[in-house]
Amino acid sequence: MTYQRFSAALIIATLFLITSSSTRADLLLSIQDLTVVAGEASSVDVLVSSDSSDIFQNYFLDFTVDQPGFFVESAIPAPQLTATEPDYIFLNDSFIYENDSDPANNPTGGPDLRLGIDSANDSGGLSILTVCDQTFSFDDRAISTSDGSFLLARLNFIAPTAGTFEIELDTFTSGFFSTDDFGDEFESAFIDEANSDLSFTVTATMSAVPEPSSFGVLLMGIAAIATRRTRRRMSL
Repeated sequence: MTYQRFSAALIIATLFLITSSSTRADLLLSIQDLTVVAGEASSVDVLVSSDSSDIFQNYFLDFTVDQPGFFVESAIPAPQLTATEPDYIFLNDSFIYENDSDPANNPTGGPDLRLGIDSANDSGGLSILTVCDQTFSFDDRAISTSDGSFLLARLNFIAPTAGTFEIELDTFTSGFFSTDDFGDEFESAFIDEANSDLSFTVTATMSAVPEPSSFGVLLMGIAAIATRRTRRRMSL
């Protein structure tokens, strides 16, 4: 009898876990592979959407690549914080961008403070870019499937040499969080690792290759210059 009760309880618990995991909402991250010119400043956007509905108040993202000096920090203020099409996830409610410019909260009348949204550093042969932000209102940001995609982060970098670079999201140190009524932080949204882009490839070339039409224009220009020089010599 005891064994039967234990088996029934185990089956119920297993079914509960399966049901919970299949119905839990998760975040989807999208990052596109791209080709850039070595030595030139480049960037790639990280988009976020939900496969159901999610909420979070802040996020921390760590990206790594096996190339020291690869990542570059954003300008201050970072232009992505006011981006539209798609909207930045904390548009008009970014802690990084906003500040107490209201005279009631800023009696000295000093300029608005603009903080950096990301930090680049090298460690253990890796270039690491940490991106973070939270809502200025401290309210949760809610997104659902019908909302579509939002801009979550813009990764700035310079590929130092030609080659292929694999950039990865460190899912162990990255996360999306909220704060409960007691002021304790907890992970309130999770990344759907099976259906998200957790890595992407940057292919760097030495220089931009002109299109065939560009070659044609160049040849026409050279021919015109040569003709003018020939006529000038004949007239002398």
